[in-house]
Amino acid sequence: MTKNILNHLTLTLTLLTLAACGGGGGGGGATVTPTVYTTATVKIALTGTLPTDTAIIGAVLTLTLPDNVIPELVNGAVAGSVVTPSGVFAGGALIPVVYKEATASAPGMVVIGLASAAATGVAETGEVATVTLRLTNSAAPTAGSFTLDQTVTDTSGKVVSGLSATVSGVTLQ
Repeated sequence: MTKNILNHLTLTLTLLTLAACGGGGGGGGATVTPTVYTTATVKIALTGTLPTDTAIIGAVLTLTLPDNVIPELVNGAVAGSVVTPSGVFAGGALIPVVYKEATASAPGMVVIGLASAAATGVAETGEVATVTLRLTNSAAPTAGSFTLDQTVTDTSGKVVSGLSATVSGVTLQ
């Protein structure tokens, strides 16, 4: 009887030991490579309430860039494909975009000048521009990584107060 108990105990311990082996994840499985993005598409919108009987004819936006985010340059100038008027300014005019390179004491900036396609301006806020930027050194910016300053002008040439420019979305590719 004692011999049977010892045989069963030995068999049980052997089976438990075999069942506990493996599956620890320490073996040579596939290496997970993090996604490295090369492009950020930034959507810029004007928010706020337009004063009564006011239409926007244009806007100058200064987009401050986070580290390792730059526009595509061609012969030292911002490429024509970097900024596209969109949303309420779709089809509008774009003055040449200016890039101020980052220094040790100041971040890089892109200055964008937009004009409405309609001679009477636009009487609504919303998306106004799409900006495509290059990413370096594994940058992965979010909307909060960017800051914006704006000057919005109405059809009489006056600055419109009460509006803000915001980054409404960032898509990484």
